[in-house]
Amino acid sequence: MPIGNTGGANVNPLKPMPIPKNLQKLLLVTVKQ
Repeated sequence: MPIGNTGGANVNPLKPMPIPKNLQKLLLVTVKQ
């Protein structure tokens, strides 16, 4: 599944979706730990 896909029922499951900047920062901190 592409990174950032919300998995909503009305969205193609293969459509990539952008991750908001504030969440990108959170993910980077989580991955580095």
